[in-house]
Amino acid sequence: MECLEVSQKKLLEFRDSNVLILGASGFVGGWLSNVLALSNLELGTNMRINLVSRNPRNILNPEYADKNISFLPLDLLNLTNTKLEKFDFAFHLATPSVPQTGGLDAEAVYTTTINATQLLIENAIMNGNKPAILHASSGGVYEQDQKRQLIAEDNRNVAAISLEHNYKNAKIQAEKLILESTSRGEIKGTSPRLFAFFGPGVSLNDHFAIGNFMRDKQARRNIEVKGNPKTTRSYLYPTDLVSWILAAILNPSSEATHIGSEETISMKDLAGVVSQKTVEVNYLNPDAPESHYVPSTTNTRKRLGVSQRVSLEDGLARWQEFLKFTP
Repeated sequence: MECLEVSQKKLLEFRDSNVLILGASGFVGGWLSNVLALSNLELGTNMRINLVSRNPRNILNPEYADKNISFLPLDLLNLTNTKLEKFDFAFHLATPSVPQTGGLDAEAVYTTTINATQLLIENAIMNGNKPAILHASSGGVYEQDQKRQLIAEDNRNVAAISLEHNYKNAKIQAEKLILESTSRGEIKGTSPRLFAFFGPGVSLNDHFAIGNFMRDKQARRNIEVKGNPKTTRSYLYPTDLVSWILAAILNPSSEATHIGSEETISMKDLAGVVSQKTVEVNYLNPDAPESHYVPSTTNTRKRLGVSQRVSLEDGLARWQEFLKFTP
């Protein structure tokens, strides 16, 4: 598997460790869980992998399962008297973002995110082993800026937190909790901000334009661009995503860290690349406000020693091939 080739040196640093993944059944969690499990089988890393999800089914490729993997069906909305065993590394990926996981319930999104953060910190304090904790934050924490420029790696641009319980404030508050606990010497924490991704595992039917475009292409029907065709995004493929996340938890930092691509593309051009002129493209609301959500990653790439290895064109071809064999 490509992830093992790209991340072998990083994965060997997890040898004999106890790893916890909250939100293991999500897009990021699913990819990470499978890479770590495969690492045990192929690289002999001997990690004890604890996968936390309300729905632990179908997280792992059955071929990757082994005795070192445990499934913990925790409900992060209700953690009364919940205790975890001592862990060396924890990945907090448990913020619902699609309807199937409760992403439409703003209060549940906020509560789940904060409960999970506090659970990890309290467990670290109880065990006193100063684990490495990665909270997957979001590029959505920044103040809204519709300029056509890369979003700078700058903590000063994070929006002020409000009393509203929603996705954005959940991420900002979780970042704050991780930073404060790190400052007190309880954990080695980091909150990289994730942007947009594409490839196997991305929902074809939710609010992700690139997933919707791939769905329409697969169904051989016209691709629909629902917003302004000048809107821009960028996308990182899952194999790169996993490599960057592993590097981030092995090198925890309070500096602004971006996990995403600088390879900017407009929705008009993206629809054209996906369609490959085999289906037509319809523009449903061309006068809608423009939106631009593309990160600068210069400092992150330099500090973590990572790069984008899979281009948009290459990744789309791989995804297309994957979908041919997926019901």
